[in-house]
Amino acid sequence: MDIVFLSRGAKLISRVFSPNRRTVPAIPFVPQKPHPISGSEDYRFFERVTPEKVGISSKTVKDFLHDLSLDKTVNLHGITMLKDGKVFCECNMGMYRGDIYHATFSMCKTIVGLAVGMLFDEGKISLDDSITDLLGTSGIGRISKKNLTVRHLLTMSSGVSFNELGAVTETDWEKAYMESSLKFSGGDEFEYNSMNTYILSLIVARVSGTSLNNFLLPRLWKPLEIDIHPWETCPKGVEKGGWGLYLRREDAAKIGVLIMNGGVWRGKRLISEKYITHATRRQKGCPKDYGGFDYGYHQSPGDPHGRDA
Repeated sequence: MDIVFLSRGAKLISRVFSPNRRTVPAIPFVPQKPHPISGSEDYRFFERVTPEKVGISSKTVKDFLHDLSLDKTVNLHGITMLKDGKVFCECNMGMYRGDIYHATFSMCKTIVGLAVGMLFDEGKISLDDSITDLLGTSGIGRISKKNLTVRHLLTMSSGVSFNELGAVTETDWEKAYMESSLKFSGGDEFEYNSMNTYILSLIVARVSGTSLNNFLLPRLWKPLEIDIHPWETCPKGVEKGGWGLYLRREDAAKIGVLIMNGGVWRGKRLISEKYITHATRRQKGCPKDYGGFDYGYHQSPGDPHGRDA
């Protein structure tokens, strides 16, 4: 299977860069990006204040934005800054607007991690559960993933070789993932792979009996008053998990505030402090080329010195 999807990926890349032939998708492709909905001031959830109101100098903010504008490596679409639950700076770049939902890319991996934590809190899974047990299969194809656990996926240490390239060359991502070879034993090393998050999305759906987005509706989206949260799906109709979620900046900020408050939102606990504590601590060391950031449970650790088993 690895040779097959790598071969298909190589052919697709050669088509993309060939000036003499049109690019033909390796699998049927239907664009899923939703049409923007006309926005309004209603999206402004947090109170707006001056930087000085939260103890920050306006000059400091101005200098930061100036330096950011000079950095040619940053393709900034917009920025929203909060402190103490108040927005003290926001700006839109070019045609991008804060009232229109935007692709979150890998930020949505953190949200999948929260969904897993909610299942954990409800006693429906353990982080050391085998993924094959949770998916209801003893392993598809020639290699069983019996020894791979939820924890291995959360910490990006599964070792599975089926990756993002395979996702554009295969229609059955679960089968391809399970048939793929292992580069190393689960837990041995860190290797970023969005397909780990897809499998977590699939686990949430299988265990809960509903889709990832529907599972989050009463547990996250409604409590945080996030009414727009379209999520692209794989060819089999499962949310992609590792990418494909669209949110407004203000709504993304709510997720950050929830985590910073240890899983509590407006006095109501949405996810246990125990899970948030583990998720935001160093669980796996990352290579130096990642910029000095290590990895928790699908997010960078807030406490780089702490570690939980």
